[in-house]
Amino acid sequence: MSSSSPTPAPYNGGLKPADYKPGTVAPCAVCGKGCFKSTNPAEGFRCSEHTFAAIKLAELEAESKAKPKSKHKTKKPLSMTIQLQEIADYEWNPSMRYLLMIIHLGTRRKKDDYEDTWAPTGWTAEEMVGWCDMAQWRIAGRLGLTTDHTGHMLRQLEADGWIEIEGWTDPDTNMLHCRYRIIAEKVMASQRKEWSPTMKRGSRYNNPDKPRKANKGSFNSTNQPGKSAQRKAIEEMDDE
Repeated sequence: MSSSSPTPAPYNGGLKPADYKPGTVAPCAVCGKGCFKSTNPAEGFRCSEHTFAAIKLAELEAESKAKPKSKHKTKKPLSMTIQLQEIADYEWNPSMRYLLMIIHLGTRRKKDDYEDTWAPTGWTAEEMVGWCDMAQWRIAGRLGLTTDHTGHMLRQLEADGWIEIEGWTDPDTNMLHCRYRIIAEKVMASQRKEWSPTMKRGSRYNNPDKPRKANKGSFNSTNQPGKSAQRKAIEEMDDE
């Protein structure tokens, strides 16, 4: 070793002694551990644990550990549009579910200026906020069912506690006008308890324990399409 070369730093766990090279190895400027000169001139001699990036990373990790982590993340409340799609009621009855959605989408929202807003004689424009006053024939058209059947469904929703219905009669035409409002508390109370691929679904029938009776014209082992009356009589005689 030349007398002009700097004396290598003593090994203290930073680098292997075989890696020491005169003029390239020196004690870390932070901890004194033997290290090579950094490629960043501003850092000088620093071990891998005390480069600027390593120090910053350690500070961030310390900050994250100091902050208590909440066990449950605060979930954003679901919108009415999503809640209506995740109700447990009216299972296997998409028409009733879609009717609720039509009423929701047709509900009037709050406005800043009501001067040019048309409103029926029975209510002011501001009184219509939160209500759907769509004509029953229009609701039926969007639902894809008859107006009479749609009216029956609306009354069923009211009886089941899903909507409020209010009406007024036009004195000039003697025509009844109705408005509908979804009861938010009912929607919230009817959310599914579980939402997963294995969630429990309601039965397709009102009473799943009661066996269904076939209609008189339903096909069975003896009543088959294309079977002649003579053939049926022969099979009945064979059964006897």
